[in-house]
Amino acid sequence: MSKKLEELAIFHLVKAQQLFDELRWGDLSNYARGKECYLAYKLGHTVGKVGGGPDAIDKDNNICEYKSTTLKGYLDNGEIRSHTWNFNGMSYCPTWNAQEKWLCDHMNEIKGGCFFAIFERGIIVSAWRVESFDLLPIMIEKLRKKYPKLPQCKDPRPGVSITLNTVKELGVKLNIT
Repeated sequence: MSKKLEELAIFHLVKAQQLFDELRWGDLSNYARGKECYLAYKLGHTVGKVGGGPDAIDKDNNICEYKSTTLKGYLDNGEIRSHTWNFNGMSYCPTWNAQEKWLCDHMNEIKGGCFFAIFERGIIVSAWRVESFDLLPIMIEKLRKKYPKLPQCKDPRPGVSITLNTVKELGVKLNIT
């Protein structure tokens, strides 16, 4: 590996972080923050604050949820392989009724939609928008099945996975690539 290329890559990484700092976007390398900022830019949204709160806010001041994943490849027919996106680290509630209410309240706050993006080498290759109220019944059903086992888990905070097929079925494909 060329030392000059390594130096150039580090230079651009440091410069990118300086731009993130100037924009108050937080740590470029923190989880999927860079992907969230890229997605917000492409969608015309405002990036959410660092350290909790919404991923982004749309032009009507509605909360938006972003989910991203990395491309796993293509099928022989050219379609994108199956992918999943996770809603992890939700607050754990001591009863199923309280858990279901928490999830409903949380999803009802997301009036700007849930956005699911697939990235390849830092670039969006496919993205969809799904309304949170369309996702809610699926999330409730998945969580209802997992809930009884949560107290025995090392991390009892619930999470659910949403598949590409579900996103395609419920969502609208976006032209932002």
